Amino acid sequence: MADGHGFECWRMIPNERERLYKLLQPTLEKTRTALLSGDRHVGGFYEHEREELYEVTASSWTHTMPLGAFGDCSKAKDCDEEDPRRMDDFVRVNNFGMVEINWEKRELILSLRRVESTLAAHYEKDGDKAGDELQIMAFSIP
Repeated sequence: MADGHGFECWRMIPNERERLYKLLQPTLEKTRTALLSGDRHVGGFYEHEREELYEVTASSWTHTMPLGAFGDCSKAKDCDEEDPRRMDDFVRVNNFGMVEINWEKRELILSLRRVESTLAAHYEKDGDKAGDELQIMAFSIP
């Protein structure tokens, strides 16, 4: 769903994006829907402005785009693409996405987690061990 960057994205193939939304429509009419994606070299969560449609995108396992990769900036608010759908700053350390379902609590949990401990890339949250949560989003399951 990300539209705020100049790389390959759904915005560049509008007919296919519309086809995807039409394909998802019967599900969207009944419940929240989460899309899982990757290969952006950053991690992030997105929320569609009209539907209960969410996306979590994970970076690659081996390298993430650092702040200032395409310009002279050092803060997320200056470096991160402007996209009204993005819910938080990007995760800029190697990460993976995780989907957990707690059937007893009727809860879906989506998270971005650290791939490995690293001193080279800093993320301003506690913890630097593999598997640590970097960002998390939880939904009730109707």
